[in-house]
Amino acid sequence: MILISQITYLGEYKNGKKLGLWEIQYEAERIGGGSYDEQGDMIKIGKWIELHDPFTDAFQIIYEGEFKRGQKVGTWIQKKYR
Repeated sequence: MILISQITYLGEYKNGKKLGLWEIQYEAERIGGGSYDEQGDMIKIGKWIELHDPFTDAFQIIYEGEFKRGQKVGTWIQKKYR
């Protein structure tokens, strides 16, 4: 049995680096994402919803929390997506 899921990451690249708002979609529905710094350093900032790796049809865990200068800070909440 193969367990896969359709995850899409939507956002902007500049000079090959992620910046600004990024969205994570599962089956065309927004389920996560957050922002990268605007300088193009690919540093996560602010509130994020991230997916557990692996995120499959059978195992759908997300994490909600905050980044400060690319580091996770404070409490991160683990949830089952569905």
